Amino acid sequence: MLRRPPRLHRGSVLPTIPTKRRDGQTVLTATRTSWKEVAVLLFLVAGVAANARFALMDTLDLTDRMESAFSCVGALLGAIALRFEYKRRSPLRAASLRFRSWPIRLDEEITVQLRASLRKRAEISQVLAKVACCEEVTNLRTFKNAIRYEAEAPPSSQDIQGSHVTAEWTFRIPAYEPPSLVVPLNAMRWRFLITIIKTDGDDVLADFELLVVPEVAP
Repeated sequence: MLRRPPRLHRGSVLPTIPTKRRDGQTVLTATRTSWKEVAVLLFLVAGVAANARFALMDTLDLTDRMESAFSCVGALLGAIALRFEYKRRSPLRAASLRFRSWPIRLDEEITVQLRASLRKRAEISQVLAKVACCEEVTNLRTFKNAIRYEAEAPPSSQDIQGSHVTAEWTFRIPAYEPPSLVVPLNAMRWRFLITIIKTDGDDVLADFELLVVPEVAP
């Protein structure tokens, strides 16, 4: 039996990241909740309801009931996780990162500045940040997301005024780590994750995807 040759990817392998140029700097805007994410959440909620109803049918045997119950629990946990992430993003009024150098090259010292504000005049007490690389693998039945690299980024400066904050970080991605990559069924995504902690103890998430390319040869 002849096997089909592997599908070749044509075109760029780099992610498409929307940016703007202002005052000679590259500006990124924080990831907002998209209609696709809302659709996924609604799909999971519908899956919980359908599997719960299916599991209660009198015509099912014990094995079918157990499978439906496990599917229901899985969909419920997924919906709770997504809802929690949406809730962490919602207090964010606006957030942007400004880079003097773009794209980011491996082993290059990068300085980035954050400008952010929260809704309802919430008071900010602290801002934390980390750089992370997430590896995404998809096959016909499953999707896996694993953290390949993660490092805290201590701020070099920070100015908090009520619900507004300006902060600056300097960091470096090691040369041995992989660059950004997006091809069918596989991806390597770099992110700058900012946690804004409010005075009431709640935290707000600002998520930025980075474009990381190999270092320049000497």
